[in-house]
Amino acid sequence: MFSHEFRTTSQELLPPEHSSWPAQGQGPIEFTKGERRTRFLLERHNGRMLRSLLLAPPGAGKGTQGARIAAIYGVSHIATGDLLREQVERCTPTGEAAVGYMARGDLAPDPLVMALVVERIAALEPPAGFVLDGFPRTIAQAEQAYAWGSEHDLTFHAVIALDVPEDQLVQRVVLRGETSCRGDDTAETVLRRIHLYAETSEPLLEFYRSRGILIEIDGTGTVEEVTERIRARLDALDLR
Repeated sequence: MFSHEFRTTSQELLPPEHSSWPAQGQGPIEFTKGERRTRFLLERHNGRMLRSLLLAPPGAGKGTQGARIAAIYGVSHIATGDLLREQVERCTPTGEAAVGYMARGDLAPDPLVMALVVERIAALEPPAGFVLDGFPRTIAQAEQAYAWGSEHDLTFHAVIALDVPEDQLVQRVVLRGETSCRGDDTAETVLRRIHLYAETSEPLLEFYRSRGILIEIDGTGTVEEVTERIRARLDALDLR
């Protein structure tokens, strides 16, 4: 996608064969040759940084894919669930206000989540690039985010929506709860969160579809297969 901006040979465009980039909160991730080339080209063209949103129901793999895509494109992965859990663990006033909503599987209030996200994005070194995971989740949040992003020249390049059948979602999240001891990953809470997502997501998807930035991705298959589907669509974008 940047071929017109480089004056190099095809050999110079290839990054080292054994390159890897650590995702936030985990060790180095080994990427395919195509993913390494994407990362290499973006490093050579660091004036443009991806700004995207990941939308998906619980268990669809937002956290995993968000970390991988952020690492490939050299930007920050900002997960609102992690931000809220961090506040709860630190026993901050924000955490105390959010803990009840999280335990029930409800969405935290818009002003609370918006403040956390804006604070984190504002702290990024310019040019700010990010993969947002878990916000916006409602039309009201999306409109607020768009107004703030327009004012600060930080609107999304793409909104990635992952589609996974409900039975797979429940299975994934319950298994995650058993292995990670997360109290909000019970079957009852998961079903509530899935149904809440279904209720709120369609207007949100239409909002971003009407802006021409929605990318709908099949979220089934291996982690690597889903990453490759996302990367193939993002590489076709003109990041500006």
